[in-house]
Amino acid sequence: MIGVLSVIAASFLSYLVFANTMASPIAKNRSQLIQVAKKKAGLNKVATYNIVTTDKTYYSLTGTDDSGEKIAVIIPKKSGKITVIKLSEGVAESSLSKKDTVTIDVALYNGKAVWEVNSKKDFKLYDFKTGKQL
Repeated sequence: MIGVLSVIAASFLSYLVFANTMASPIAKNRSQLIQVAKKKAGLNKVATYNIVTTDKTYYSLTGTDDSGEKIAVIIPKKSGKITVIKLSEGVAESSLSKKDTVTIDVALYNGKAVWEVNSKKDFKLYDFKTGKQL
């Protein structure tokens, strides 16, 4: 009985160590990106953080700047220019949401700001300023 409990305890402990090791790089990367967005783009309070892939892969963060204005900060996965977008200059995120919408993120597509709307079935891109589907 003691042997069986020892094996179960060892297995559980191994699982916890493995799970912590796997999650650590993701959390570290997220933390570093938030620090970059705060330092270089003036992001003060972070509301969302996602990885978005359109024509390239981007890290998309939304939140508020020091003045309280809602902004999005888009950081290319591979080095490049950080883009800051005032969310008030585009269509409202809520106007793109449908019944089966899972996430809505700001990204870049061919150098232009877009909304990426992910549903349970697929994803669609919408022009950030006009809301027209691309």
